[in-house]
Amino acid sequence: MLGASLTRRGHQLAHHADVLVLGSAAWPGESAARLRIADHLRLSRLDDYPQAAWLSIAHEPVVASEHLDQNRQLTSVLTVTYRVKR
Repeated sequence: MLGASLTRRGHQLAHHADVLVLGSAAWPGESAARLRIADHLRLSRLDDYPQAAWLSIAHEPVVASEHLDQNRQLTSVLTVTYRVKR
Protein backbone atom coordinates (compact mmCIF):
# COMPACT_ATOMS: atom_id res chain seq x y z
CA MET A 1 0.00 0.00 0.00
CA LEU A 2 1.42 3.38 -0.96
CA GLY A 3 0.42 6.66 0.58
CA ALA A 4 1.65 10.23 0.45
CA SER A 5 1.31 13.26 2.66
CA LEU A 6 2.42 16.80 1.92
CA THR A 7 4.56 18.76 4.34
CA ARG A 8 5.04 22.51 4.36
CA ARG A 9 8.84 22.38 4.39
CA GLY A 10 9.98 23.22 0.86
CA HIS A 11 7.32 21.22 -0.96
CA GLN A 12 8.33 17.81 0.29
CA LEU A 13 6.21 14.71 0.03
CA ALA A 14 6.39 11.78 2.40
CA HIS A 15 5.60 8.50 0.65
CA HIS A 16 4.70 5.49 2.76
CA ALA A 17 5.05 1.90 1.59
CA ASP A 18 3.84 -1.12 3.56
CA VAL A 19 5.89 -4.31 3.26
CA LEU A 20 4.23 -7.50 4.45
CA VAL A 21 6.63 -9.98 6.09
CA LEU A 22 5.45 -13.55 6.68
CA GLY A 23 7.46 -15.88 8.88
CA SER A 24 7.17 -19.20 10.61
CA ALA A 25 6.64 -19.19 14.37
CA ALA A 26 8.86 -22.27 14.48
CA TRP A 27 11.75 -20.44 12.76
CA PRO A 28 14.01 -18.76 15.33
CA GLY A 29 15.62 -16.52 12.68
CA GLU A 30 12.37 -14.74 11.77
CA SER A 31 13.18 -11.66 13.83
CA ALA A 32 16.70 -11.42 12.38
CA ALA A 33 15.32 -11.75 8.85
CA ARG A 34 12.86 -8.90 9.50
CA LEU A 35 15.74 -6.74 10.73
CA ARG A 36 17.77 -7.55 7.60
CA ILE A 37 14.82 -6.52 5.42
CA ALA A 38 14.46 -3.26 7.37
CA ASP A 39 18.21 -2.56 7.08
CA HIS A 40 18.13 -3.22 3.34
CA LEU A 41 15.23 -0.78 2.88
CA ARG A 42 16.95 1.81 5.08
CA LEU A 43 20.38 1.60 3.43
CA SER A 44 19.46 1.13 -0.24
CA ARG A 45 18.26 3.71 -2.73
CA LEU A 46 15.11 2.92 -4.67
CA ASP A 47 16.10 1.78 -8.17
CA ASP A 48 13.20 3.52 -9.89
CA TYR A 49 13.24 6.61 -7.64
CA PRO A 50 16.83 7.36 -6.53
CA GLN A 51 15.97 10.91 -5.37
CA ALA A 52 13.75 9.49 -2.61
CA ALA A 53 15.46 9.66 0.79
CA TRP A 54 14.68 7.15 3.54
CA LEU A 55 12.96 8.92 6.42
CA SER A 56 11.70 6.26 8.84
CA ILE A 57 10.56 2.70 9.30
CA ALA A 58 7.98 1.29 11.69
CA HIS A 59 7.24 -2.32 12.61
CA GLU A 60 3.70 -3.47 13.36
CA PRO A 61 3.15 -7.11 14.24
CA VAL A 62 -0.20 -8.38 13.05
CA VAL A 63 -1.56 -10.84 15.55
CA ALA A 64 -3.95 -13.24 13.87
CA SER A 65 -4.55 -16.13 16.23
CA GLU A 66 -5.84 -18.37 13.43
CA HIS A 67 -2.58 -17.90 11.48
CA LEU A 68 -0.57 -18.73 14.56
CA ASP A 69 -2.72 -21.68 15.63
CA GLN A 70 -3.37 -23.26 12.24
CA ASN A 71 -0.27 -22.37 10.24
CA ARG A 72 2.25 -21.41 12.94
CA GLN A 73 2.75 -18.25 10.90
CA LEU A 74 3.71 -14.78 12.09
CA THR A 75 2.79 -11.71 10.08
CA SER A 76 4.44 -8.29 10.34
CA VAL A 77 4.04 -5.05 8.46
CA LEU A 78 7.03 -2.78 7.93
CA THR A 79 5.89 0.75 7.03
CA VAL A 80 8.71 2.56 5.26
CA THR A 81 8.57 6.32 4.73
CA TYR A 82 10.61 8.08 2.05
CA ARG A 83 10.92 11.85 1.53
CA VAL A 84 10.79 13.33 -1.96
CA LYS A 85 11.38 17.02 -2.74
CA ARG A 86 9.17 18.53 -5.40
